[in-house]
Amino acid sequence: MKKNFLILLASLIILIAIPLLARADGMTLPRDWSPDKRDLIDESNQTVFINYEEGLEKMIVSIGLDRKNKDAVWIFPVPASSEDVVIDVLEKMPELRGADIKERAKEKILEITDLFKTSQIYPQIIESFFTRNTYQPAPFSGLENFRDSASYGAADPTTAALEPDIIVQEHLEKSGMTIELITAKKTEALYDYLKEKGLKVEKGSIPVLDKYIGKDYSFVISWINSEKIIEEIKKEKTGPISVPGQIGKALNFDGTNHYVNCGTNESLNIAKNLTIEAWINLKSTDNNWERTIVGKDESFQKGFVLRVGAAKVNLAIGNTTSWPEVLGNTTFSLNKWHYVVGTFDGNYLKVYLDGKLDGQKTITTTITPSSGPLWIGGTSEYARWFDGKIDEVAYYNKALTIEEIQQHYQNGLEGKGYCDTNKLGTCPSSMVSYWNFDDGTAKDIMGNNNGTLEEFTVAIPELESEKEQRGVFITFPTPKNKIYFPLYPTSVYESTKIPIEIRVLGSVKPTIYQKIKSYTETSYWQQNSFFIPEELKDFYGNIKTEKVPYTKIEIKNAPAKYLVDDLWMKKGTPFKIILASATTNIPKVPLFFLLIILSYVSGLVAGKLVFRKKAWIYGLLGLANIFTIIGVIIGTAIIRIKNPKISEEILEELKKAGANLSKWDKRKPLFVILFTIIFVILTYGIEALFKWYF
Repeated sequence: MKKNFLILLASLIILIAIPLLARADGMTLPRDWSPDKRDLIDESNQTVFINYEEGLEKMIVSIGLDRKNKDAVWIFPVPASSEDVVIDVLEKMPELRGADIKERAKEKILEITDLFKTSQIYPQIIESFFTRNTYQPAPFSGLENFRDSASYGAADPTTAALEPDIIVQEHLEKSGMTIELITAKKTEALYDYLKEKGLKVEKGSIPVLDKYIGKDYSFVISWINSEKIIEEIKKEKTGPISVPGQIGKALNFDGTNHYVNCGTNESLNIAKNLTIEAWINLKSTDNNWERTIVGKDESFQKGFVLRVGAAKVNLAIGNTTSWPEVLGNTTFSLNKWHYVVGTFDGNYLKVYLDGKLDGQKTITTTITPSSGPLWIGGTSEYARWFDGKIDEVAYYNKALTIEEIQQHYQNGLEGKGYCDTNKLGTCPSSMVSYWNFDDGTAKDIMGNNNGTLEEFTVAIPELESEKEQRGVFITFPTPKNKIYFPLYPTSVYESTKIPIEIRVLGSVKPTIYQKIKSYTETSYWQQNSFFIPEELKDFYGNIKTEKVPYTKIEIKNAPAKYLVDDLWMKKGTPFKIILASATTNIPKVPLFFLLIILSYVSGLVAGKLVFRKKAWIYGLLGLANIFTIIGVIIGTAIIRIKNPKISEEILEELKKAGANLSKWDKRKPLFVILFTIIFVILTYGIEALFKWYF
């Protein structure tokens, strides 16, 4: 009796210790991946985008229009004859903001193993009691500005006399930039040509281009026309603030930094029974993440935000552990007024478009209040600026009914507000705040949360906005169906450490030479969906707009002198990424079979340890785990287990004598405890295996 008690006690201690030890030794995967942790691009830096299809490479190099670049010149060698090279300037950049495929696979495995551990009931209780899941988005540090080739002095776009060994094949001035497509026979001739254009070029920096002279290469040279781009930015930034709205006046948001700060009053913190409504006129939706209409959110999944992404309305709420959200089904037209509403009643997230229910999701939770301010046109935590007009924003501490929403929509069509603002008694008591912007300010009609207009009248005396970007767009064929990027020209910077980041649509395998191998990281990502702006249709070509894979190649802080060759890539997906992609899309049937296998093995091993003989029977008993550990307990309780010390003849005699043979077998509790220990160990083992492999 004492021996059995000690065994049971030791088993119980192990039961409690396993989840805690698994966390302590790194066995459990970190729970810090979420859809908000994405591949974000720092707009203040230069990034390269490449799409390769049907033998043509399309390369965009983004250039920040800031002070430190206004006198710079970029030279790109291109491995193609000038007759086959096409050049252009783009004002919009591709926005690839997906999720890392390997990290998503880890998260998927964690979801699966968490589900399996739930079948044992106790591990989740112990983990939640002894540990806290503290999510904090990792900062995304972009690249520091880099130049992909030699960078020279002040640019003068005046035409110079051409040297015999220099031919300007094409000259383009667009969107404040100048691009020229040039062929050169001698580096000295290229140097003289640049000097005659007024560029302060150091002669010692040109010989690096000897590598390309005499071969089938062309050169794309580009620079910023400072005066023209300053004029364009001024014109855009100093546009009107108050504009005609759906009803009276509206505010005009520039998509860069305009927003309204409505403060942090406690009345804005609502746990459930929430409605946000507004009339919006969206100018652009090329930001593939979201354009914020109204938001009061922050890290650690707190607050709420009503937004649009790819021209669909979206409402998300934070409950500390996740961001439940609902996305509308309708893609609405740009440059047209639409009435959008988001509601939450503690059980359902709903979004409405133009008076009709457009999306709904069942979620029973409460909103964790955000300590940040309520913003209109952006959010204090994530920005995501609105580009267009916003009018008639209202905020309620109840979920409006479909009848109320339809009435408000009809009012708007008739040029009337949600209630008579001259008679506040006609406004519902659930209306916390109402900003109609009719006087060109963000005064709250209800008097609770007056807003402040921020950044609306900022003048730009010179190039100072690092968020302004232009893209040098080059299209050219490459030899042997390979993808190309010119690294070697950057070697002129010797010991300077220059980070480089390249995003290639699709999965590719870069050929990384030895000198930069330790500095280079290749990762594979997937973007679930995105909207293709008209200006970028040539770049994206025939690419699908859902579940788009892309490759990110980062050369982190390699000394420039180590860039002894250009970078070549070829199409292809590593096996590890194929496996990770399959894992993220694993269907339910294989998961069920995996649960069966783990349950059978756990029962088999526990049966062998406890009952010694016919262990396969106890493996079958372990299958009751598909009904959770309770199924195993019930199955173990009702099964008749033969005592090996009693022969069949004695059993028959005992039956005839009327003996009670249903006496509880003391080995049964030990079997159940060993079964759950083994099952949990196997589950944590799967987590650890995938963490190690990926």
